[in-house]
Amino acid sequence: MKEKPLISIITATYNSEKTLAKAIDSVIMQTNTDVEHIIIDGDSTDNTVAIIKQYAQKFPDKIKWISEPDAGVYYAINKGIDLANGNIIGILGSDDSYLPDIFQKIAEEFSKDSKLKIVYGLVNIYSKGIHVETMGKHHNNLNKATLAHQACFFSREIHNKYGKYNTDYKLAADYDLLLRLNHKEDIAFINLNIPFANYDCGGTSSNKYLTYCEQQKVRYNNKIISKREYFKNIFRAKIKNIFKKI
Repeated sequence: MKEKPLISIITATYNSEKTLAKAIDSVIMQTNTDVEHIIIDGDSTDNTVAIIKQYAQKFPDKIKWISEPDAGVYYAINKGIDLANGNIIGILGSDDSYLPDIFQKIAEEFSKDSKLKIVYGLVNIYSKGIHVETMGKHHNNLNKATLAHQACFFSREIHNKYGKYNTDYKLAADYDLLLRLNHKEDIAFINLNIPFANYDCGGTSSNKYLTYCEQQKVRYNNKIISKREYFKNIFRAKIKNIFKKI
């Protein structure tokens, strides 16, 4: 019987007292799976650290955490990767949550063979507590759109071999990482096509204009679009954003 893989979930937090407990609960309540939840806090000034301490005392074998100033969410995620012991790594926003028992399905996919994998699925989109839609992109279309970060799980060896998140980006380093990994001959993208997570579109990356602009920069830097296409896309987005505010 194969040993169950350890899944490391990394959550970056900053003043997340209103949503963090739900995110943590969605990780530690997963069944039939070995999991650790690594929480990297950016020196929060609200009750976030107190919440983390409560969970760490109750679940000392599952919760690992640090709280110190950092330079942004991707710096925090990279710290988490360095601390992770798991051979599967997932990233969960502090205002998002996983569906029950989804880790078992993900672990089963990773246990089928030893290939480097990115296993991904769908996300349920919520706005102000109301389910808006369930959606997901396909990795064959990465040149046009990214995958849902909350619904992506990576073989640990991928980060060891190809690196972590580029902290030059503030909103789209996950898209950059996926583009850098796409078409690598030793990495298989596996789409389970089922919901993995719930995503609250009130977070930082939900500013569609800023996110779109940085995604275009990522596409340009990865040689998907030309400089002319980049500036054209940014100009169009800027005009559209201006008219939205009028």
